Amino acid sequence: MNFNQIKFGKPVTYLDGVVNYLKGAMVWGFRSKYKWSQTSIDVWGLSNKIVEIVIAYVARVTAASGVVEGQACLQNKLQDLDTKLLLDNASLVLIPSGYKESVLFSEVPTSGLGDLDVVRATTATRVNSEGLIEVVPRNLLQYSNILTNAVWTKTNSTITSGQVSPTQPNNEGWLLNKTATGVDGLVYNAFNLNSLTTHSYSYYILKDNNETRFPEFFLRLNTGQVEQYVQVNTKTGALSVRVASAGCTQSITSTADNLWWRLILTNPAPTAFTADNRHGVIPAAATVFGVYNLNATGSVITYGAQVEEGTTVTEYLPTVTRLNFPRLDYTNGSCPSLLVEPQRTNLALRSEEFNDSAWITNAFEATVTSNLIIAPDGTNSADAIFTTNLLGVHYIQQRTGTATAGTTYTMSVYVKKLGYDYCQISTSNTGTGIGVFRFSTKTLTISGANVVANSGVVTEMADGWFRIQISILAPASAGWRWWIQCLNDSADASFTGDVTKGLYVWGFQFEVGSYATSYIPTTSASVTRNADVISKTGISSLIGQTEGTMFIDVNFKADSVFKNFFNLGTSTSSYIAIVVRSNNKIGAEVLNSGVQVNNEGSTIYTSQRLKIAFAYKANDFAMYVNGVLAFSQNTGSVPAKAEVYLGSYGNGTQQPKDGINSAALWKTRLDNATLAQLTTI
Repeated sequence: MNFNQIKFGKPVTYLDGVVNYLKGAMVWGFRSKYKWSQTSIDVWGLSNKIVEIVIAYVARVTAASGVVEGQACLQNKLQDLDTKLLLDNASLVLIPSGYKESVLFSEVPTSGLGDLDVVRATTATRVNSEGLIEVVPRNLLQYSNILTNAVWTKTNSTITSGQVSPTQPNNEGWLLNKTATGVDGLVYNAFNLNSLTTHSYSYYILKDNNETRFPEFFLRLNTGQVEQYVQVNTKTGALSVRVASAGCTQSITSTADNLWWRLILTNPAPTAFTADNRHGVIPAAATVFGVYNLNATGSVITYGAQVEEGTTVTEYLPTVTRLNFPRLDYTNGSCPSLLVEPQRTNLALRSEEFNDSAWITNAFEATVTSNLIIAPDGTNSADAIFTTNLLGVHYIQQRTGTATAGTTYTMSVYVKKLGYDYCQISTSNTGTGIGVFRFSTKTLTISGANVVANSGVVTEMADGWFRIQISILAPASAGWRWWIQCLNDSADASFTGDVTKGLYVWGFQFEVGSYATSYIPTTSASVTRNADVISKTGISSLIGQTEGTMFIDVNFKADSVFKNFFNLGTSTSSYIAIVVRSNNKIGAEVLNSGVQVNNEGSTIYTSQRLKIAFAYKANDFAMYVNGVLAFSQNTGSVPAKAEVYLGSYGNGTQQPKDGINSAALWKTRLDNATLAQLTTI
């Protein structure tokens, strides 16, 4: 590519994207699947090298059916490394941006050798770029474009792979050919959805400018309650509803290249689901005049099924098992960070259904109204606890069995103001933990015989929501009761209530551990989210074997837990690692055939952003944190390594929970002045 063309305002075409220079900005024209589309980038602030790396990176992720997020953050971080003359010599650069199922793409090396494997084996949640909690991945279907899988049935139809597809340079579309009479075609069967939430269903249909075809998109949820059949004119995009259901809407959009229709059905939350839940496409007859014949044969090219919560249809996200997507989390701002967490279980039942019998309400002093306002996940699923006009304590509670004595548990819930300035979460048993939250000051005060010191944490969310949490050390014979309570403007626990006031609540969680992890939704049973393991083996060529430098940029949470930020090696007797100790000090560990070199800085860090670099070489070690020397050491040897673990120990444990903004490796021991420059905030 000749970048002089960009400077003179001439368009440059590259792979599946188009780059146009316009008034000092570069517009990335990748198709609608990618958040990169319609994004302006300041060309004059970027070197040609960064532009070239970014274009190649997006093209590589795109070709692999991946997604790119946080493009402005990506380019700025690459430019920062280049400005410090550290980009050219880096052997691995990982800025969380490009991903697909089971893969987190690295920017360096460009060959893809440094792309990390992602394993979790469960779905999970994150805070997305709009500040909303969403299930990862947002596409609720498994095998969304793998029509050979058993979740898809083909009746009176055949499928042929290798067809043209939208958003992809490689052919991933499917020719769906109807071979016999009947109403069935391509059907996705028996998927489970949240019955309290509206869902949007979408599918791509190839346009046909030569003759008109009438494929039919259908949706059936609990037959007799929701049934929707919509035909689309593949030439004009006109929709014809053959079978309609109350509240279900239909729409159609055209892709940016004007080659595909994306047909969308939005269905309000049904009250029940059965095994008959399904949706699919019928390849109806092809005819010049657009006369629909249900029993005729015909064909159509399809691609990319998606089901997602809410009424907003997002970029198509390909899925396989849905269980191993990395989580790019926006809790800390507009730039994504990689969320790597330990395994946790939400022990509470009905985490979003506070009117359920799992929650005990004193009807004389509190009532619950369900699905009253928009929740932190963007759906209309948040409940309200209203006080009564009686004198008393206004609360709801849930009970569980005996807790394990000496074990630390953390309680968390999302709350929003409904009249009163205070609310309270607490446990009631032989020991007590209490957290009193004040909306006007955004402060949480903790107390109680068994509350863990400094465990009160407040996380501000969008639209007036807050997540509040406290941790409790379980005493012996602790029969748990978890309370969510309304307090009045004087923070009184007992008062005469106002029936128009109370507390909005959503997303209750009770888990073993000294801090709250990402939200885990539950219904009738507890739910476990497995640990994230982000790693790559067999990459000794990217790791300095006798000397090198490790770098990581994290949003540190000072929760007094030993955590592993960055690890080279899998053996317990041979590895190199950047860690945080339970005293909230940052340190390093180097083991070579069981001989260990440990050291840590003297600074006790609070919750803050940390840039950490650890340089290693035989008898020459140094760590810098935020531009300051944490420690140096002149004894010790270095093991040869071929594995990288990001955010965990070499056996997939000790996940930090702290968001990882970026990580990098160099195969040389950078000098101390460079380490200071690299880590300066």
